[in-house]
Amino acid sequence: MNEIRHTKQNYTLINEEGETLSATFCGKVAENLVQVPQEFKDKKINTIMGFYSKIKSKGYGKSLLNKLIEIEIERGTQILTLGVSKDNEIAIKLYEGCGFVISGDLSMSDKYHFMYLDLTV
Repeated sequence: MNEIRHTKQNYTLINEEGETLSATFCGKVAENLVQVPQEFKDKKINTIMGFYSKIKSKGYGKSLLNKLIEIEIERGTQILTLGVSKDNEIAIKLYEGCGFVISGDLSMSDKYHFMYLDLTV
């Protein structure tokens, strides 16, 4: 059985052999990199800073993302944000399937969507 390990900011999906299948980092929003909608300015926001998945299309990324969302809700995070390449249709589908919404482009590059998930609804 796969195990999800997490620390304050890192989430990792490990298989029975101890191999990392998927990992992500979640930290404070870097406001110079993302366009946080004005209505979220007073909310507790964390940003998914990177998402690694060794095995694609096996559901590992979705499992890890759902666990990250669950833990962030428990921690009182109100908004999760991320940036995703506009060309990465698989990742966009994953994020949208977990409730993330595209809200424009990242301020650092128009090649990336800015997405957010409101954890208070």
